[in-house]
Amino acid sequence: MLATIRCACLLTLLLAIVPSARAQSSEPAARSGNGQGQLALIDAVSVGAATTGYFTGRAGAGSVSGIMWTVGGVGYFLGGPLVHLNNQEYALAGVSAAVRLVFPIIGAAIGGNMTTCAPEQGLCGLEEAAQGFAIGAATAVIFDNALTALAKASEKMPPPSARPPRAAPITMRPLPSLMATPNVAMFGVGGRF
Repeated sequence: MLATIRCACLLTLLLAIVPSARAQSSEPAARSGNGQGQLALIDAVSVGAATTGYFTGRAGAGSVSGIMWTVGGVGYFLGGPLVHLNNQEYALAGVSAAVRLVFPIIGAAIGGNMTTCAPEQGLCGLEEAAQGFAIGAATAVIFDNALTALAKASEKMPPPSARPPRAAPITMRPLPSLMATPNVAMFGVGGRF
């Protein structure tokens, strides 16, 4: 389980930070509110806090572990929607809240069902459910960041009236051909492009 959580945390951090850096480098410096950068920062801090809580708990520091888990969990569940609300992106805030709640639950359900348990085993499948939860949470962070980047990119597109006219559509007329002789059979496609 430890390797899965480490991998999910690293992947989440990388995929949350790289699109943000790319989006920031292509934008003018005068722009002050960058929701993509804010979202990636909140997600990185939340994942870092949760990871710190996990490892300090394994080391025996119970109170620090609980605090870090709480900071990471609250930042994960509320950070994205609050960033969207701050940037007046109400639809994205709703989608972000739903995704951050539903994806980990689906992941935990899938992970919990990946094991076979005897009826007398009480907590069988808990580790698999936790792994599924972590993978679902990482998927939600990636989905939210990608959706935000897509929304920002669509804002930059000019309206349809300002776009240059398109060229005439390309037409194709494929013409199948068949040739058969006693020794050879050939099938081909030709056409006008």
